[in-house]
Amino acid sequence: MTKPSGTIRIVHPRSHLSSQESGSSTRTDDNSLPKKSVPALTGRPTVFLQEACLLHKWIRTRDRSNVYERPERLRAVNAGLAAAYAQLEYAATARVDTDSLERKKAWRPFDVVRSSATLDISTHPAAAYIHGQLVDGAASSYGTHLKSWCQRSKEEIARSGSEISDMYEQDLYLCPESITAFQGALGTVCEAVDAVMAARPAGFDLMNLKAQSLNSRAFVVVRPPGHHCSEDNPMGFGFVNNVAVGAIHASRQHKIRRVIIFDYDLHHGNGTQAIVRSINERIAERGPRAVSPDPHIFYGSIHDVLSYPCEDGDPEMIRDASTTLYGDDGNWIESIHLQPYATEEQFWKHYQQTYSRLFNTASRFLRATGGTNNLDDDVLIFISSGFDASEYETEDMSRHGRKVPTAFYHRFTRDACKFSEQYANGRIISVLEGGYSDKALISGALAHVTALADVDGLTDQDWWGLKRLDELEKASKKRRGRPPRPDSLDGWLRRTMEIFEALETPLNDPGTTMDLPRLSEEVRRSMGEAARKDSLKRSARPPAGAGPQTRAKRAKGVVDRKREHLEGPSGEDEREDDPFLS
Repeated sequence: MTKPSGTIRIVHPRSHLSSQESGSSTRTDDNSLPKKSVPALTGRPTVFLQEACLLHKWIRTRDRSNVYERPERLRAVNAGLAAAYAQLEYAATARVDTDSLERKKAWRPFDVVRSSATLDISTHPAAAYIHGQLVDGAASSYGTHLKSWCQRSKEEIARSGSEISDMYEQDLYLCPESITAFQGALGTVCEAVDAVMAARPAGFDLMNLKAQSLNSRAFVVVRPPGHHCSEDNPMGFGFVNNVAVGAIHASRQHKIRRVIIFDYDLHHGNGTQAIVRSINERIAERGPRAVSPDPHIFYGSIHDVLSYPCEDGDPEMIRDASTTLYGDDGNWIESIHLQPYATEEQFWKHYQQTYSRLFNTASRFLRATGGTNNLDDDVLIFISSGFDASEYETEDMSRHGRKVPTAFYHRFTRDACKFSEQYANGRIISVLEGGYSDKALISGALAHVTALADVDGLTDQDWWGLKRLDELEKASKKRRGRPPRPDSLDGWLRRTMEIFEALETPLNDPGTTMDLPRLSEEVRRSMGEAARKDSLKRSARPPAGAGPQTRAKRAKGVVDRKREHLEGPSGEDEREDDPFLS
């Protein structure tokens, strides 16, 4: 694909055709957008990658054994993305009859954009609004100070042994190239906002006035995580708040007046919550009749109150991580603490009774701030997606037993997408936050992006089973010498590694939608044979003496449990007019 200009071509999600074969509408950039033009948004979700994030490195010492936040974490996310692409691709094409061969070859689960977007943290309207606060009464802003800290990082290490001031956490780190990484991450989030907002509704169902929109979903893969960083206080590995800047960009550039931020992570996003409260309170101070340039924001978080930043027992941090506000001083905040569980059944009970309350409160927020008719087109949804509460996160990071099964990331994302279809014309932007083990990031990204991309219920929980994760982690691990050739692998792993190698290969022309390798007939047959073998191995054997009726009941029970965990106990046919408001 050639590099896009300022024109965005839009394709209906059900067509899966190229932009040349489908009708299109346009939206033109202006000078306030990030420096790179927005790529074409098709009917598939778009995953945005940003190579500049790899430039943020620890240079204080040679020993990195205790450095948790590393740019290499993005490699594990790419492995999860590759697995999601391969599994969805095969599951979908296996359903297509042989008469649709060309359509089969053209279909892909999601687009991947290797972004080169960037912005200036000191002058870009949204970034300067969030991070333009004066530091310690000085005449310059936090953003300006951050640039200077990066520029002077090497000489500060030589002078004092650390580039980070004593007033900040010492597991924060900087290098001269860090500012390029931060501004690239912010620019990519804004680029994703522009792409999602360019997906105009394709039509309306006049029977219930629900907009039928394009599949306007995006996943922005950037690090370090940003939800601990407030307006002028870096924390928790982060120096900029990616989601907050994205929310203000949506308001300034696209007239979004209400923003919903769902945050799931082992750690409370104290920085995002502080920024949200500050914005909402400024709106409240102006009075109900004043026209505000700022959006009303709902912030709902699922986190462990025993972990950072509450782990040291700071009463203020614990209070903030337990805050629930329903309109007080204009604030809508929902804090939900992760609970231990002994069985998956117990976990899903927690989900139904407690964790899903975020959607209920978000619906109440929308009703209180202008109604829930998504034809108003003024609502945008963000997810701060952290995978460090994963069942596969290391004990060094997850120290208090507050974990979630991988299926949580799929189920919550599916529910968030349904919520966005109900209230925001389907527009939803996910931004990567935490996750520090390869298995946690691989499995979390795999479950999350399959939920964003899977519109036909193709997903199988076995895709993130431990056996497959072990195989993928081993195959994708960086090693000395020649890596294993993809054609030496069988089935889904062979196709996954083809995609993974493409994602890991730098592009000469970043900023365009990647042309990922097509699924060959040979690999498709190999995947099908491997899938049949796995299916035979997993076939449930009935107890001795059991007849076919018992076998059928057991098989139905397995299917029902999988469907309940992925889609909810009631399925999609029992939805009420407003399923998110009790």
